[in-house]
Amino acid sequence: MVLSGKKFDTDVLIELIFFLSFTMEEEEPVTSRKRKAKRRTENWELSYRTKPDAAADREKNRRYRFLATKGVVTLFNAIRERQRRTSKKLEEAKTIRSMEKVINELKKDEFLESLQNCDFVNAVKASGKQKDKAEMASKWEVLRDDFLVNGNFNNLKDWDKKK
Repeated sequence: MVLSGKKFDTDVLIELIFFLSFTMEEEEPVTSRKRKAKRRTENWELSYRTKPDAAADREKNRRYRFLATKGVVTLFNAIRERQRRTSKKLEEAKTIRSMEKVINELKKDEFLESLQNCDFVNAVKASGKQKDKAEMASKWEVLRDDFLVNGNFNNLKDWDKKK
């Protein structure tokens, strides 16, 4: 027998056919469950290849931006309050040992609890309702969406100039 210009022994050819048939038998038959799982993973991977539609997701992105802004403001307010309390306690402490004691008494858990118990987090957990615009306004004007529109841009015009 001649295969691609070379002569093969019949024994080699029989072994090759036997090997190929043996490897084909080892493959598991594809079940419908496996096909569905494979199709699901392919769809999941292909979903990352689609271009996001900004117009369709505008409202969702606006809500995410609002929540993120409020969360950042809440975090900074909690940090500022923690720093105030700590500085007051350190001012009241007269000796270095009492200052060290005040610093050692500060606990991470207390800070995290104050974040969990803040008004914003409770309001979001309790109800998903939107509040009035007056309540939605953050303490920092800089983080508002309409900061530059409201005429606050004039304050920023010469921010890098020394007086």
